[in-house]
Amino acid sequence: MKAKNILSIVSIGLLTLCIACQKGDQGDVGPAGVKGTAGQKGTDNTTVGATGDTGATGSIGATGNKGTTGASGTDGVANLVVSDWKKGTWKYISTIDGKRQYIAEVDMPEITQDILNKGLIIVYARVNGGTTGFIELNQGVSYTIDGTYKILNNGTKLGKVMLLFTDNAGFDPIDTVVGKLNSLNVEVRISALKGS
Repeated sequence: MKAKNILSIVSIGLLTLCIACQKGDQGDVGPAGVKGTAGQKGTDNTTVGATGDTGATGSIGATGNKGTTGASGTDGVANLVVSDWKKGTWKYISTIDGKRQYIAEVDMPEITQDILNKGLIIVYARVNGGTTGFIELNQGVSYTIDGTYKILNNGTKLGKVMLLFTDNAGFDPIDTVVGKLNSLNVEVRISALKGS
């Protein structure tokens, strides 16, 4: 028998076998199986984990805008000098034409040579701490103090204000007048503008 014939016979046999081996129809679905039992519930975990590391510091933010400039303050009076209230001690100095003269030189270191040469000095007086008020003691003008004593601003000199009192000789003794003048508690102060 030739090989060609053998191959034909084998092919026919296999074809027959394949036809006979075809898949059959699918059968019905079987019943469901029994449900299994539930597993045990797990336990809650209460363990807190460790704190994490601190994060890196953030970068510095940008500088804010510059604020507005405030208003300028009021100019001061740089060339004004005002002293404290000061008292001088009265003393008798002389008698001229029947008039006795008494002077009190009040220490006033604020009166400098520069102020004397170029400035303006105003002298004020008060008696007994100002209980009877204050007066501007203009040079060369007499002011009645305590209703009796006419006190005169006799001018200023370096470091001093000079007060003058004149009475008629033959009235009270000199020591009595000096005592009364000192008991008046006359105080003076200055306001001075420095020159430029």
